[in-house]
Amino acid sequence: MDLAKIKEAGARIRTGAWVKDIPVAGFRGVALRVRGTSNPDLRKLRETLVAAAVTEVAGPLPPEKLTAINDRLITETILQDWNITDAGARVPCTPEKVAEFLADPDLGILLREAVSWASDQVAEKGLAELEAAAGN
Repeated sequence: MDLAKIKEAGARIRTGAWVKDIPVAGFRGVALRVRGTSNPDLRKLRETLVAAAVTEVAGPLPPEKLTAINDRLITETILQDWNITDAGARVPCTPEKVAEFLADPDLGILLREAVSWASDQVAEKGLAELEAAAGN
């Protein structure tokens, strides 16, 4: 593979790209701008959060603690923007709104899956292909 293509994939992981046609219920028409799950900010925050959680809990981390850590990672280091609307009005992608959506038992489970899928795609596909698919 050409070195330029490898560097391009690394840049997408680090800076993000738009991803559309997400195969998660309700997300077919949604575009998400996400960074890859191996971006440096995610790794740094994950290390900090896991280290803090391990000192609080004896034994394996409970699922709710892992979910809380993953939600912070999504909010602070992966999800950058979206094209979600509510009754025709654009919903701004703010950390508060992302946290609100993740806390919703019906929406949160789908948003987590959509962000996870989209962030995996950022490294796999070329930026031009992703942005063309997202209509940007």
